[in-house]
Amino acid sequence: MKISKRLMIFAIAAVLAVFSAGCNFSYTSAEIIEAIMTESIDEYGIPGEAVEFYPSDAPMLYTSAILQNAPDHTQIRIVWAYVTGKQVMDEITIDSGTISDRYIYSSFEPSSLLPEGDYRVDYFIDDHDTPDATV
Repeated sequence: MKISKRLMIFAIAAVLAVFSAGCNFSYTSAEIIEAIMTESIDEYGIPGEAVEFYPSDAPMLYTSAILQNAPDHTQIRIVWAYVTGKQVMDEITIDSGTISDRYIYSSFEPSSLLPEGDYRVDYFIDDHDTPDATV
């Protein structure tokens, strides 16, 4: 009898601990794979060849990845950053719609010549704080 009371109290304490943490976590089966920077995206959203760098006068920058196992209407936030200058250049959020496995992509059109340095694109699924993919 004492063991089952202790077990019940422990179970209630564990449940309360989880809910008191604010429930600020989310689980999703979605994942992002094969994130790349690319020279182009075709009319079907399929990326062209991967690139390691862009010239400073590039008219458009592209990134692409594959979203897998996504529940309907998964939100993907894509953040373009100039790492060397420590600044976010652009940020967009896209909705996966009702397709669970698909290419996702974004483009960035520079308004002037790109400064020399390192750039990064981070992909975030739903409300994740750490990137699910980086390129």
